[in-house]
Amino acid sequence: MAIIKPNNNTLSAITSLPAAIPTGSMVLLNTTTVTSDTTNIDFNSSLITSTYGIYEIVIEYLSSANSSAVDTDINLSTDNGSSFISSIDQMSHRDRQDDQSTGGNTFDIARKDQTDLQIFSGLEDDRPNIGAGSIRIFSPMDANVHTLITHITCNSVPGYTDNIRNHFGCARDDTAQAINFIRIKNSSGDIEKAKVKLYGVA
Repeated sequence: MAIIKPNNNTLSAITSLPAAIPTGSMVLLNTTTVTSDTTNIDFNSSLITSTYGIYEIVIEYLSSANSSAVDTDINLSTDNGSSFISSIDQMSHRDRQDDQSTGGNTFDIARKDQTDLQIFSGLEDDRPNIGAGSIRIFSPMDANVHTLITHITCNSVPGYTDNIRNHFGCARDDTAQAINFIRIKNSSGDIEKAKVKLYGVA
């Protein structure tokens, strides 16, 4: 096998990868901007197709219209949003400053056969309090494999001064089936403001 090396003389001078190294690309499919209270953000079967094996959702910002703490969740559907699957297994970790200062009380989410995949926790009181992050969905339209999901997110926790929560982990649909619809919603109340992008990963 031939060795691929940059033409530049030193590593510090490299400004791009050699053409022989595949890098893939992200194709922007949709941008949803929420400017007034809305129940959910949906990506339907016109966007979630067999064209891409991987989809990425990038949440630039999302705020809650609820005056008390809520979670933000993802739901998956096989019938374009008519119903939602209840076979999500999630393993995630979430933490914030005051949890650590009171003895390292961290929270692991270990759920089986759920409808909701949690991505934010403790979000409330509108902007400037927001959540942000990215969620990757692998093989949603391949009915021969389990759909896998990874997420890395964070959100303000206005119920506790000077606290921000990290939230990262993974999930799967434990039934091999084609997923063609993705919903983002709060566990209670509306989404106040948001900017969310959907990419197909080529």
